[in-house]
This record gives sequence, structure tokens and C-alpha cells, in this order.
Amino acid sequence: MKLLCWNARGLGNPQAIKRLQHTLKFYKPQMILMETKLDHNRMETSGSRGGLSLVWKGNYSIQVRSYSNNHIDVEVSEKDDPIKWRFTGFYGNLRQSNR
Repeated sequence: MKLLCWNARGLGNPQAIKRLQHTLKFYKPQMILMETKLDHNRMETSGSRGGLSLVWKGNYSIQVRSYSNNHIDVEVSEKDDPIKWRFTGFYGNLRQSNR
């Protein structure tokens, strides 16, 4: 499985969007962990900044164990494979005192 972790800084910038599109085409990840900048009406976040999004494709089963604005913890397995593995992604606050 290929996993891409992407910091959304500058994602509103057309050049950043092109870079992300190129990266997705070139590496073809099956799972992507991204910082979000979406408002709470579009995703489950607090406000319009921060939070994480996890997306995947393919024959993978993802079971969410826990999540918050700063982490996502999931159990991953292929649909026909009994072996499971754990993925935990973290979003570090810019202020060191809030990490």
C-alpha cells in the first residue's frame, strides 16, 4: 500500500493544486492523509482550519478506532486478507506549547 501524507498549506494556490495532482498521478497512493481547511459544513472539523482527512481507494477495509482534530487512528486490512495493521496520523499544532 502506498500512503501519502500531505500538508495543505497553500492548497488554495493553483500551483499547489497542480503539484498535488501531479503527485497523485505519479505515485498513485491508495491512502491519503491531509490537513483540511474545509468548514464544518463540508467535513467534521472545528472552524475553517485544522483537522485531518483520511481518504482511501481499492480493496481496503478501514475501521476508525478514534479521531479528533489532531489525530486519526484506523485499523487497515485488505478485504480478502486476515492480516490487519494500524495507522495513526497526527496533526501537530504550529504552536509548540499546544502540541
